[in-house]
Amino acid sequence: MGRKPDQERFPPKPCEPCSTAWTHARTRSNLLDDIRAVAADCGFAATVKAVETVINAGRTVDRAAIGTCAKRILEGAGTEGGQDLKRYDKYMKEAE
Repeated sequence: MGRKPDQERFPPKPCEPCSTAWTHARTRSNLLDDIRAVAADCGFAATVKAVETVINAGRTVDRAAIGTCAKRILEGAGTEGGQDLKRYDKYMKEAE
């Protein structure tokens, strides 16, 4: 008898541990690709600091977040975003 026609078109799903391991491996591979791409533009040290900052902030680690943070680090703006909001302090004091 052999396999049914549907089984040939739709192979059985992999077991949960196998598919989870593949997903994690692919995620790591994507992260390394993102690090390589940003490091080519911004340098390795700034990229590593950017990855650390993005992870510590609890944000999604992707190429855009790493690249933006690495460029801010290179500009000397630090990881806080570089905005000076002190001029708004007077409005906050008036509201109190």
